[in-house]
Amino acid sequence: MEIICPNCGIKRSVDDKVLPQNKTRITTLCRSCGHRFVLHLDHPQAFSTSPAPEDTQEMDKNASKRKSADAPSQVPPRPRQEKSAPSPKDESAKAPAMAEKSRGQVERKKQVKDRPQPVVKEKVRAETVSVDARKKTAVTENKPQPPAGEDLKTRKPEPDKTISQPSITQDSGDKPKTEAKTTFTKRPRPKTKARSIGVILSKGGVGKTTTSVNLSAGLAMAGYKTLLVDTDTQGQSSYMLGVKPEYGLAELVTKEISPQKALHKSRERLWLLAGGRSLAGLKRIIDRKDFGGELTLAEALQPYEQHFDYIIVDSSPGWDPITVNVLFFVKELLIPVSLEVMSLQGLSEFSKSLATIQKYRSNLGITYILPTFLDYKQPSRVDIYEKLKDLYAGYLCTPIRYDPSLAEAPAYGQTIYEYDEDSSGLVDYKALVRRVTDGDALI
Repeated sequence: MEIICPNCGIKRSVDDKVLPQNKTRITTLCRSCGHRFVLHLDHPQAFSTSPAPEDTQEMDKNASKRKSADAPSQVPPRPRQEKSAPSPKDESAKAPAMAEKSRGQVERKKQVKDRPQPVVKEKVRAETVSVDARKKTAVTENKPQPPAGEDLKTRKPEPDKTISQPSITQDSGDKPKTEAKTTFTKRPRPKTKARSIGVILSKGGVGKTTTSVNLSAGLAMAGYKTLLVDTDTQGQSSYMLGVKPEYGLAELVTKEISPQKALHKSRERLWLLAGGRSLAGLKRIIDRKDFGGELTLAEALQPYEQHFDYIIVDSSPGWDPITVNVLFFVKELLIPVSLEVMSLQGLSEFSKSLATIQKYRSNLGITYILPTFLDYKQPSRVDIYEKLKDLYAGYLCTPIRYDPSLAEAPAYGQTIYEYDEDSSGLVDYKALVRRVTDGDALI
């Protein structure tokens, strides 16, 4: 049943079971305005209400007051009186009242402070704690318990297992039986940039190309992904490996082909970026650049640094723009020096030219000095080798002895490892591979 207050007009719903059954009318009180009125229970409409007899007079008085308030006032306004200064007697009389008023305000503030606050956060916190407790108990229940009598301290932790393909084992019957094979996850090795080594000397005929090819082939045989870059216009690296690449370094720098298509796989784990006569036009391209011409090769070879372990750069004799580009790309230098007087003079001249590059690349320096064409039957070569020991003891590698097999192998398009397994040149270049890899190479 719905009840409407005749004074404020607010509706209120009342359950029929609460109302008395033996009465036809009751007196009720409005919860909103506090007005008391009579409710007729025998009337068929729930909204038929009438005020209580004792309240009808008050309602008439309130209505007359509203009408008088709404009517315009006929009384003329009173003249404004100026306030006079309060006398000392009035102030003394008001003082106790103000003190009592302030005292009452202080008491009310204390009551408000002492009033208990609603504990909403504590309930939420208690609920979250109970939920966490339930989760922990569920996890502990699901965990496998150790067998009876086994100590938790002596029990070894079980490693994380990954599902792999099942292996098939033969049972006593004819049907194969599958068993799950357990493997363990391995962390991937972080990718590092390749070691870039430049085989370089301005003097020709010292064995730069022979050293570049056999060093690259030895690193590939030792399990390293190796890239051999030929920057010589003669293109002899391709001839020594017995391959004929369709594209090379010049097409890569001019962006005629993609970096992947420019490579030629010569051996297992050995790729070649060929040189040749087309590099003559590359020199003119570098000379025409107004700025950054020395970084042309470094920008072209940058995509390969994340995909190889070693990048071996075979340079041409002399001092040209491509040689300068090689020095601005590589991080280590290997200097082959044939045991002749002119080779020593070429090493000293190269050291002076290298000093001009070191003004811009202070971390670049000579890493290895490789004596070549050592022949113990010729005393002059032995004397020059001894002088190199005195001057460059910390940089000197195991010398490459004179071996006719090193000169014969390119005619068959083979490296020294493929041509003659019993030659002294093979033993010496194996020692060079171990020196470059700090003794980690198994070849």
